[in-house]
Amino acid sequence: MWDRERDAALVELHSQGLSFAEIGRRIDVTRNAAISRFHWIRGTKFRSEQERKVERERRLKLLREKQQQAVQELRRDLATDMLRRDAILKALESGATCKLIGLELNLSGARVHQLAARAKKIAEISRDRSSPMEAERGLIP
Repeated sequence: MWDRERDAALVELHSQGLSFAEIGRRIDVTRNAAISRFHWIRGTKFRSEQERKVERERRLKLLREKQQQAVQELRRDLATDMLRRDAILKALESGATCKLIGLELNLSGARVHQLAARAKKIAEISRDRSSPMEAERGLIP
């Protein structure tokens, strides 16, 4: 549909100041087709597209920073003799992923997930019972 002659006509008519609706009528395409082709020829991006890309990069950067901070807190918690399961739960709640925690603890992400699930179960039971040790004894076969 588009060829070099049509592209040249599109650019020429635009440089004359015609609207895209008028350009579309003259080269027998729709207004939207003329707009899209003009931007494709120019290699321009719509402002909203660039804004979305910048916003996405900003969000990813913030997420990575949050995850790294959670891993640093995990290191500190483990250095202060906090129980590993509690440190894992705290790191997960702070935004770290199972994979990142696993890399830090030399475990797989799946194993970290299992440990976190077990720790959550222990925490639930300990809320129902008087002593956390009783809760652990009830879970350990």
